[in-house]
Amino acid sequence: MKTVRLPESNTETRCYEDNMSNINEPMSTSPLGNGSTHLQSLCQRLEETNSALLGRMMEEEEQAMKSASQQLGQYWKAGNNAQAVLSWRERLKRDSQKDLQKVREQGKVRVQGLRLQIEACDEKLLRAQEEVQRLREYKDRQRPTFLLQIAALQRQILRLSQTNKSPIAQIPLSLRRMCLENHRMKQQIYMYKQEMGHLQEQISKLQHMGNDLQNCWVYETRSAWKMLVEKSCRCAPNDDFVLDLPI
Repeated sequence: MKTVRLPESNTETRCYEDNMSNINEPMSTSPLGNGSTHLQSLCQRLEETNSALLGRMMEEEEQAMKSASQQLGQYWKAGNNAQAVLSWRERLKRDSQKDLQKVREQGKVRVQGLRLQIEACDEKLLRAQEEVQRLREYKDRQRPTFLLQIAALQRQILRLSQTNKSPIAQIPLSLRRMCLENHRMKQQIYMYKQEMGHLQEQISKLQHMGNDLQNCWVYETRSAWKMLVEKSCRCAPNDDFVLDLPI
């Protein structure tokens, strides 16, 4: 069953009231023909008003349906967006929990490895401390013996130096000078050999540079010759040419 909505605007209400008042007006005491004509005109006006009201009502209902459809579409999009945001948050939460669990497991493994390294370092440190303590005890026990051995070696060195001085003193001065001169000449020969090695290296470098320059000159000469030959004018067998010799 369709409900007929009354006109809401003042103009429609006024038009509707005017039509109803015209309908409710008492019949005039005119002849029967005039009353029938007046009734027909009133019916026609009422039909026109009803048609106009019906058209406006249909337009308003169509606009209301469009607005409701748009609002429903917006609500549907908002609902889908909210659902997408919720699913994204849940997925992000799950991924974060997985990453956190993975980091925790990796941290546990790393901490366990560090603990093992610390234990190994503690064992090495303990062994090193024991070794140091043993060396200290050995040093304290063997120190007097070492001191006696050092003193004996020093006395032996002093005695040998004194015995070696006498043969050196017996060597003639000319022979000692000759030995010094030979030593100096050996040093000079060694210096000359080093200098000759440096000179040979420089000569080798210069030879390489000369070869490179020669190859570069040959390449440049060939390139220039090729370019000149290619750019020069060529004469055909049937061409006439004149020799222009200066007098």
